[in-house]
Amino acid sequence: MKKVAYALLTLIIALVFVSCATEGEDPTGLRGVWKATDEDMSYKFTFTSDGHYAYECYYEDELDYAEFGTFESDESHIYTDSYDHAISWDGNNLILDYYGNELVLSRSSKSAKNNTSQSKLYGVWKSDYGLEAFAKNGTFVESGSYPWLSTFTADSEHIYFDDDECDYLIINSTYYLRDEFGVHVFKRETSNGEDQTSRQILTNNNPWHLIDTGEGLNHYIYNFSEGGRYTREYYYDGSDERSKSSGTYKFSGHVIELSDDGELAYVIIDNHVFMFTI
Repeated sequence: MKKVAYALLTLIIALVFVSCATEGEDPTGLRGVWKATDEDMSYKFTFTSDGHYAYECYYEDELDYAEFGTFESDESHIYTDSYDHAISWDGNNLILDYYGNELVLSRSSKSAKNNTSQSKLYGVWKSDYGLEAFAKNGTFVESGSYPWLSTFTADSEHIYFDDDECDYLIINSTYYLRDEFGVHVFKRETSNGEDQTSRQILTNNNPWHLIDTGEGLNHYIYNFSEGGRYTREYYYDGSDERSKSSGTYKFSGHVIELSDDGELAYVIIDNHVFMFTI
């Protein structure tokens, strides 16, 4: 029995060392996060050891452009899906030809792990435009500039929202999504993906204050009773006038149906509340 236990322990240790060795491999010599600044512009390149990359360009700390995909490299070039960059080295700095301009990049981190998978999507993510959240039960919700309630599934390359398919990549705690409008960059807020939506929370936490997703000037304040009635107060920034209305409501899944034929999306994921008109 002791020999068997010892053999199993030896095997486990060997597997751990193999796993660590595999994770530590960096055949390109580029793995990590690289950054450069040039006046009002800042640049961030991230390369993983399994051949994926992401690029972010910021103007005065606001995202100006982003892309991601796969890459290969040799001693003189990095070959990405969209462009071939000539490279050289100056000590520990990476000199990269950026569309005819020379960028001097310094490595800010050696950690660049490809975490792309459905399970790593779970949780709440934040971008310049608002929040996205993925729940373990397949619920997807987005608030901010583009409010949206949907369902999702994902594999190692794509996220499927109802009938829409989008490319995505997760490196470390940053999530990149490519859709018809371009590439969006999200930072992780939470990682559980627990759907906590309930009628009890809805009726016990009045009032609910909704702000429109346009200029943010229209305000709607809702109160929901346990008996199935609601009141709504509306006002516009800069105006002293307020209007009030009331009616009945029904709650099912993630939708509140109002008796005036309106509907509200209502979702709580990892203690983050999403509510907006749909």
